[in-house]
Amino acid sequence: MLKQSKLKDGKDGEEKEKLPERAILPKLDMLAVARPNSIDDDTWLENVILEDLEFLSAVAVGVSIVSSIVRNVDLSNSKIKGFRMNDVEVEKMSLVNADLDYASIDRVMITGSRLTGVKLAGNGSSIRDVVFKGCKLDWSTLRFAKITSVRFENCVLSDSDFVGAELEDVTFSESDLSNADFSQAKMKRVDVSGSKIEGIKIAPQQLGGLMVDHSQALYVVQLMGVRVK
Repeated sequence: MLKQSKLKDGKDGEEKEKLPERAILPKLDMLAVARPNSIDDDTWLENVILEDLEFLSAVAVGVSIVSSIVRNVDLSNSKIKGFRMNDVEVEKMSLVNADLDYASIDRVMITGSRLTGVKLAGNGSSIRDVVFKGCKLDWSTLRFAKITSVRFENCVLSDSDFVGAELEDVTFSESDLSNADFSQAKMKRVDVSGSKIEGIKIAPQQLGGLMVDHSQALYVVQLMGVRVK
């Protein structure tokens, strides 16, 4: 449980950490600036720069942002079913209390963004090869989502909900996971070392997929019901 879990690189047998794949973007001069007036059903935005836009409380189905750059876009309180981001770089986006159930987010870098209370839940939700850096995801809901090769760096995830989620190759680096709920979650190579984990909800049988540092070990032992004198 305290051992660092790494993947073989297949060449010389040396172990390497599996990192999220980076977004594949066109050259900057191939991206057009887009300023849509609204977000509607089946909106498709590809090879564009979206910047300084507000779509508060938008309601839509099947919205896709592909091979694009997103800066300072506000989708707070929106309800979008089937939200997709693929090969996107995101900076200072607001998804506060947005309902994005059954979302698909793949090869995306999200920095300095506010996602407090965002819902990315449901058996069809997939978050793969994503880096969250300096983001707020407190009170977020990722129930039953499939989360693969994802890294959270310096993020706030306090009171977040991962109930029943599938997490594989997920790293929480220098992040706040206090009171996060991992009940019934399937965990494989989930690294929380260096993060705040006080108050997390996790069953003893789940701990085999969790990686912690030495300073967290005593707390994890207590989660297993062991009394330490």
